[in-house]
Amino acid sequence: MHFAKQNAHHPKKKKRETMAFSEKFHLSDGSEILIEQLTGREDVRDLLNHINALVKEKTWLLVDKPLTLPYEKKWFKEQVKKNRGGKCIYLKALANGKLAATATAERGKDNDNGNVEVGIAILAEWRGMGLGRKLLSTAIMLAKKRWKPRNIYLTAFEKNTGAIGLYKSLGFRQIAVLPNWTRHYGKYESRILMLLKK
Repeated sequence: MHFAKQNAHHPKKKKRETMAFSEKFHLSDGSEILIEQLTGREDVRDLLNHINALVKEKTWLLVDKPLTLPYEKKWFKEQVKKNRGGKCIYLKALANGKLAATATAERGKDNDNGNVEVGIAILAEWRGMGLGRKLLSTAIMLAKKRWKPRNIYLTAFEKNTGAIGLYKSLGFRQIAVLPNWTRHYGKYESRILMLLKK
């Protein structure tokens, strides 16, 4: 694991410290994976292709239509700002140099800032090899270190049983059901709220 400290260089301004995370490991099939935080130097088209591949697969995302480059550029700019400002941890997993998965940990706003929501998105060809477990565990570890949150939680579509099994194995437990909550390809689907055991 490697943490690199980055400080502002202006002598009259208060220094703001952010932590850049980077770690290499190998999957069960031997593929080398690099997990690192969003740097702001990424090619937005790679991130766009990643999300649109998941949309095409009809995975359990909160979007069900392909995103456009202008939309993704705006999202990317906001995400980099939140990541650098300490409000969000955005991780990407590169498999042999190509984007395979992403994970986020985002702190709540205002009086909700004691709660952190986490989530992952993994391309189909990289599932079932331990990448999701490693990536989500890393996001949780970094969130605990940075914010010491009261609660870490996530939401999942009730029918996404594969992901729910992973979340339970990491210590999340279901605490609520949101019935017919989110539209997914024209049909309202239930989602569940899961809380990480302390």
